[in-house]
Amino acid sequence: MFAGGLGSFIPIVGYHYKALRLPSGLIEVLKFFGIGVILSTAMIHIYPPANDYLNDPCIAGRLGNYEGWPGVIFMLAIFFMHATEYILTSKLVHSHENETGYAVKPNSGGVENDPDNFAVHTSHTHVHGASLGGGKLTKDMLSTYLLEFCVAMHSVTVGLTMGLTPKDGTFILCAAISFHQLFEGFAIGDRLSRLNNDVSSLDTVSTSVKAKKSPMFLGAILYMFATPLGQGIGMAVHSAFSSKSPSYLITLGVLEAISAGVLVYVALVNLMAEEFSTLKFRSLSRTLQIYSFVAMYFGAAVMAVIGKWA
Repeated sequence: MFAGGLGSFIPIVGYHYKALRLPSGLIEVLKFFGIGVILSTAMIHIYPPANDYLNDPCIAGRLGNYEGWPGVIFMLAIFFMHATEYILTSKLVHSHENETGYAVKPNSGGVENDPDNFAVHTSHTHVHGASLGGGKLTKDMLSTYLLEFCVAMHSVTVGLTMGLTPKDGTFILCAAISFHQLFEGFAIGDRLSRLNNDVSSLDTVSTSVKAKKSPMFLGAILYMFATPLGQGIGMAVHSAFSSKSPSYLITLGVLEAISAGVLVYVALVNLMAEEFSTLKFRSLSRTLQIYSFVAMYFGAAVMAVIGKWA
């Protein structure tokens, strides 16, 4: 709880209290380090156990002797996240069109005037935030809240896994979880903090700016308590499960596979694709850009090494 809270609140507090604000360059580097941690956590710490759980000999025959279930669930989680984000985003766009009577179209000033939503993909340019006015901010909020929901759900699963882990393996697992919660939290906190920062840049009344602080701090609090909540649930049901019972193995396997798919989607789509494509990132010095890439790779490498023990 402490590690997750520390990671998520540092960027938020820093954005609103100059005396506690970290250097902007350090914030950028730590944010990308956190992205690497999230991706590596999904691929090294979550998906392999899901594969082990769902292919354990103790559940042989219960899933049709099909070894591909972890991958199927993993892909379904990704497809579900993509469809959910598309549907919710479409509703926001259509809602804005109905209110104004105009179809949403790209910013008339070009993508250069929309730095937070400028995204370049392999063969085409995709504007993440069409000129929605208030709707643009709402879309940014939607993306951030989806990220928060995904990581919070994963945190509950991590806590559940920790609560069901035998005592002799708890210390190392706790250290690994605390480390990744810290930097996962930093990536989450950075996104949450920018909600209020973006609001303040619009022509809105001060009460609107204040209104955005509540969900921002609530998001950080939710993330901070998600893992302890999951751990408490795991400890409460520990006595009701045998570590080799089919129900236990299938439950954890499905949860882990879903979490892995969700986090991979979040890391690649909501974090990497967006963060590296903003004009803000492209306007950074070449040195800081290199540091950001290296930090992300290093974050992934560190979690991969920790995967040897937890």
